[in-house]
Amino acid sequence: EFGHASKTCSTSDWYDRKWYECANQTTALILQVPMTVSRPLSYTPSFTYQGFRFAEVTAVELLHNGSEQPLDDRTASIFLRGVSLKANQARTDVKQVASFNIGQPEDGSSLIRLLGHIFNATMMSHVSQLWSIPTDCPQREKRGWMGDAGITSDSLQTFYDVFAFHANFLRLIVDNQHKGCGDQQRTTIYGPCSDPVGMNGSVPDVTPFSTGPYGGNPGSTDWQAAFVIVARNAMRHYGQRANPLLRELWGPLQSFMTYLERLVDSKTGLLLVGARGDWIPPAGQLYKTPTESTAAFFHSLCVSYMAEIAQAIGRKNEARYYAERFEANRRAYHSKFFNNKVGSEGNATERCCYDSGSQTSNMYALYLGVVPSGAVNATIGMLIASMYNRTATTWSPRSRVPRPSGGSPGWGSGPHLDVGIFGTTWMFDVLHRYGHDAVVLDILNQTSYPSLGYMIANGATTLWESWEGDEHHIGSTGTSRNHIMYGGGVNRFIAT
Repeated sequence: EFGHASKTCSTSDWYDRKWYECANQTTALILQVPMTVSRPLSYTPSFTYQGFRFAEVTAVELLHNGSEQPLDDRTASIFLRGVSLKANQARTDVKQVASFNIGQPEDGSSLIRLLGHIFNATMMSHVSQLWSIPTDCPQREKRGWMGDAGITSDSLQTFYDVFAFHANFLRLIVDNQHKGCGDQQRTTIYGPCSDPVGMNGSVPDVTPFSTGPYGGNPGSTDWQAAFVIVARNAMRHYGQRANPLLRELWGPLQSFMTYLERLVDSKTGLLLVGARGDWIPPAGQLYKTPTESTAAFFHSLCVSYMAEIAQAIGRKNEARYYAERFEANRRAYHSKFFNNKVGSEGNATERCCYDSGSQTSNMYALYLGVVPSGAVNATIGMLIASMYNRTATTWSPRSRVPRPSGGSPGWGSGPHLDVGIFGTTWMFDVLHRYGHDAVVLDILNQTSYPSLGYMIANGATTLWESWEGDEHHIGSTGTSRNHIMYGGGVNRFIAT
């Protein structure tokens, strides 16, 4: 926002880890003309783009010594008279292949209107990030963060033909894949490459990768998984059209999976290290999602997706291997993370059922299909109960779906997601799979904190990087008001 504490940042600011403050964008135009000139002047910035919602024009006098001084009121009013601004929307030219027009409800339904606003804000955040690569935001870093790109690729491919776009990104990932110390960047604050064997096959947090603090190389487990996720989603959306690309990528994908295999815990057979976790949940989250189950979830997801890719391109032996490995992962996942808090009547006790009992922890298990039949009702019941009351610790088969009863301090009443970006990506899929579309609609009908509707009620026209904020300020956990990272699942559900 204007007047932000951080001015235009320099390279030294990046290395001092102040990169997250560099949200101000300034275009300076120096006119060396007499003030009496009457001919029109025009200027278009080149070799740059800026994501913004508000723009401010100011005029100053540049003195001979290089200093600036404000124009007096009379001069300023003359100088800015007749100034006009024109904003051009620019992005990679991809064709929209699906749309969803909610329209205006005849009965004045607030839910229908709100769904329309959420859908449009998500679509605007999607297209704002298309700059030859899928970026995280259009106004600050403008980088190809893998986590954002992976979890939103299914949604993006649902509504746009981004086959060539994602093919380019996948090939860039291969270009940035670790193959040895000699091919990696040395200008990084994290130090030079020192383990060519251990890192071989890994990919960075950000593609193309330049240097820290813009991500690590290798990246975190959950961010690196985008390599497999984007490739698998291309297979699902584009079918035979994607097969030549997938055959081209098969070797690098196998190399990446071999790298992950070196990190697997020998006792459990699961990958338990290297994840950031369910990124940026609401402030005040009571039940956090541990990083171990997040790492195991993404590794298991990659194993499953590799089986699908292998089957699609006719690699039967590899398809069988990955399918068998996925079944082994599912058994191991349940054994490791089931917290055994299901009562004799199938009820949930003490924040059942997986890991910490967080919403995302239970969603992970349900999405992977690791929950045995005897615990499914308790797991989905506890999940829904925690949405209507985030302090809930129990659920009974005799319970009805809880109704709002006042809400927790700082949170509105009604059902709310208590999750980060991974929860918002697959939570709606899980609730839909188990027949709870009405719960999803109840969640999407909220405008109190934390909710997507809260963003809309506070003036958002794009999705934010935080659950907190208002039209001119963002919360303490993020600094961008145009981020797609919470938008991986909502529009796919709305358009179902």
